[in-house]
Amino acid sequence: MPASRLGTITAVAACAFVTCGTGSRADEFLCEEAFVRLQECCPDLHVSRQFCEYDPGCGSPRYPVLTVRESNCLRSASCSALAAAETCKKLEERDRARYDYEAGVATIPGEICP
Repeated sequence: MPASRLGTITAVAACAFVTCGTGSRADEFLCEEAFVRLQECCPDLHVSRQFCEYDPGCGSPRYPVLTVRESNCLRSASCSALAAAETCKKLEERDRARYDYEAGVATIPGEICP
C-alpha cells in the first residue's frame, strides 16, 4: 500500500475516532453558538479555553459554563440587553468561580441570562 494512501487512511480513522468516539453534546454545541454571539457583543470577554467543554473527568465531570437554557437565551439576546445586564462581567466571574468551585472554595454564581 502506498505511503500516501496509508497516511490518508490513518487520518480518516483518527478523525472518526475523535468524532465518533467522544461525540459532541447538545450543551457544548449550544454553548459554542452562544459564545460566538457573546464575542460579537463582548469583544473584551476573557474566559478559559474550556468554557464550553464537557469533560467526564475521573470522578467529577466538568460541564460547559452555560446551561442549555442560558445558551438559548444568550443566542437570541441583543447586545444592548447583554450590556445592560452586565452579562459579560458575570460570565467572566462564573468562569473564574468554576475553578474555585472545583477546588472546593467557592460557589458558582447564579443566573446569567438577562
